[in-house]
Amino acid sequence: MRLAAAALFLLCACAAHTTTAVTPVPTAPPKDEAPWYGDLHALAQEAAAVRDLTLTQTFDVVPLDDDAFFAAYEELFTRASTALQQELMTTLSEFMGVDLEKLKGALSGDWNEVRQEQLIAFYHFKSHRLLVRKVIPPALAAGGERARLITLAHEVGHVLQDQLGAGAREVKTFDEAITWRAVLEGDATLTATLLDGARQGLPPRRAVERARLTLSTLSMAQVIEVSGASPKLLEAPAVVRELYLFPYFRGQRFIADLYQAGGLRLVNQAFADPPTRSDAIYSPQRWLDGTAPALEPLGDPPRRLGLLLLRTLLEQCQRDKPKQGAVAWVEANYLDDSFRRVGQTLAWATEWDPAATTRVPRHDGDDATDRAGLVVSKGLLKCLGVPGDELTATTSENVVGVVAFAPGADRERLASSVARTRTVEAKPARVATPIPPPRLDAAFRVSGPGVLSGDTWVHAKLGLSMSVTGGKPLENAGAALTLTGPGVVLFVMFVDEPPTPKGDDGFVNAVLDGFLKSSKISPAGVSLATKHTWTPAERTWTKGRETKGEFDGPTALHAQVFPVCGGKATVNVVSLSFSPSGQKLADAWRSSLEGTAQPALCVEP
Repeated sequence: MRLAAAALFLLCACAAHTTTAVTPVPTAPPKDEAPWYGDLHALAQEAAAVRDLTLTQTFDVVPLDDDAFFAAYEELFTRASTALQQELMTTLSEFMGVDLEKLKGALSGDWNEVRQEQLIAFYHFKSHRLLVRKVIPPALAAGGERARLITLAHEVGHVLQDQLGAGAREVKTFDEAITWRAVLEGDATLTATLLDGARQGLPPRRAVERARLTLSTLSMAQVIEVSGASPKLLEAPAVVRELYLFPYFRGQRFIADLYQAGGLRLVNQAFADPPTRSDAIYSPQRWLDGTAPALEPLGDPPRRLGLLLLRTLLEQCQRDKPKQGAVAWVEANYLDDSFRRVGQTLAWATEWDPAATTRVPRHDGDDATDRAGLVVSKGLLKCLGVPGDELTATTSENVVGVVAFAPGADRERLASSVARTRTVEAKPARVATPIPPPRLDAAFRVSGPGVLSGDTWVHAKLGLSMSVTGGKPLENAGAALTLTGPGVVLFVMFVDEPPTPKGDDGFVNAVLDGFLKSSKISPAGVSLATKHTWTPAERTWTKGRETKGEFDGPTALHAQVFPVCGGKATVNVVSLSFSPSGQKLADAWRSSLEGTAQPALCVEP
């Protein structure tokens, strides 16, 4: 897969607020110089067409220099979200037991740096204005014309949302607000994906499926890393990074899943009746299945982390010593939580899916009979600095009760009481539509691994053949061919994107990272931002590029990228050899590869 374009979808920096704006004075560009953002009204018409709409919403485009742009954003942002920001900071400070003002100071600088780097334009629903930076930011300029299209198509997607009444919706809590924001940003990115796909000549479902594949394969940090678009986000604490990217990264996957399950009909239904809790964005099937059971509040005002903050704190805790599977388990099995803090004493109830059976890695001192939900709850508080002798936890059916910093006898009593917190029944399902899993073969448009005829592998749809003497083909849904032999493994993959230097690097690095982690050769994997030296590689049927290198001692890399379909796609061949004889075998396989520049896949939808 090509990663750079997908990363641009995720990093479109915009904002959607619903409060009254201070009206900035538009500054017209010189008459002899077209603005970098082009005709946004024409783009909005084009965006409406791919969403099966007729554009009726009028809006003003307001170009501003950077000082005026960020001043306008700050005023709008402050007015729009003061109460929600206060709730977020209060929730974190109470749960973590840290000073509120210190917490605000620690996060504010990171937010400002990220905004300066990432914010390109934002749409304001109340005044129907699209504010845009007059001078194109360097990161976007370096991305080329397609990057600009994707970013601006995302922005005019908010204009279509305005037409459908998005500006009238009000939210009451931080978790509800960021969940609604995820619906907005995911929906706007769907518009950008469909518009970009239409210009690339891709059927809508194929364009969206490619985005789903990237989103299911890479973490947010990996997308930032491979795109190289945001050093500040990479350096920011996990809390800042997750809160900033959640609406874009998670929201895009939420909406893309709904689109693949039920098309624009289901997406529009989610827009009209959106989820109100962040756990539905991580698991869109929950929105389809109805509201999850809710714990009764432990205090007044009610406090809950919600899945977004719980998951973010857990990921931050695992940064130095990652425990594989814990975060994924929490995403899949979290139902609800509620907490209260009185003085130093913290009481916290968490509820988990009763059908959950997967266990998570243990923390030192945990009893072997502890449930996974209890392990996660206790482990998070220990990571946040709660000593084990100040922490008591127990379970009652699906609820875990945890109490910290109270006298020992009181902790036992309180923990048992917290674990017995009642739950409110779930609401019935909205629609009987299952969310499909990612379909790797749809993204690569490769049906089946090809066939063996003696020692020759043939893939008719790809127009490829190769001698596999001395090798053994393995099943791998993400590759046309995975071939192993003594001291070597080789992959042949069809990539449904034009070749680019950054994209080629990202593809090779993703293959290496996945292989190394699965084989446990190098637990850290490889950086997806690693640059490779490419040289020409020629076949009778196409001309491409190749790179060679060594890592982890004797392991040798050899990757080739061959353009096909008129340069709109590539056949990639990547081998990893662990001995001279393995490298010789890979060279023999590679040299026998025959193909065509116009395989059957080029003309298929």
